[in-house]
Amino acid sequence: MATTKSHNLLSSIKVILLCTAIGALFAILISLLFPYFTYGKHKLPASPVPVEGILAVDLGGFYEAQLAVLGSDNRVYVYSIMGTSGSWAEGSIPKNSYGFDCSKRSLRRLQGIGDIVQCVEFATVGEWCPADVESIALNSRGEIWNLSSMQPCPFLIVPFACITGSIGLILGVVLVILKGRQRRLSEFPGK
Repeated sequence: MATTKSHNLLSSIKVILLCTAIGALFAILISLLFPYFTYGKHKLPASPVPVEGILAVDLGGFYEAQLAVLGSDNRVYVYSIMGTSGSWAEGSIPKNSYGFDCSKRSLRRLQGIGDIVQCVEFATVGEWCPADVESIALNSRGEIWNLSSMQPCPFLIVPFACITGSIGLILGVVLVILKGRQRRLSEFPGK
């Protein structure tokens, strides 16, 4: 009888721990995978003159970025991709420029905008979580497109895992209680 009780206790603990672990792992998996399916693309407003090429991207601070392009009149035009501006203005090439060639994933997401002549990708700076990865593409028609891809936020993974782990813990306790009740009813069918 004592062996059966200790076996039942160990079995109950295993069920509770398994449900808790599944809940926490579910949160971690969702937190890491969700950003890979979350993105948005849009065409930027037309520049004052046709664009010849993308010159640079300047990161100005938290959630701020400016794009510098070369116009057909050999002047530099600047557009605030993130932040407050939202309009083109004549400017200069930023001293601190960032950007790399676009990743294959970003190029796949940009399909449908026309033939891509040039594409620059950069990670912006977030406060608590990484801000989006921005991809700026110039197509053969001279249109500039912006693709924003969400990034996983490690800061939110732990609280989310704690919440879903707690839900798993509660579910595990409920399962153990139901299993115990079922066992007692099968041992004493008349009660």
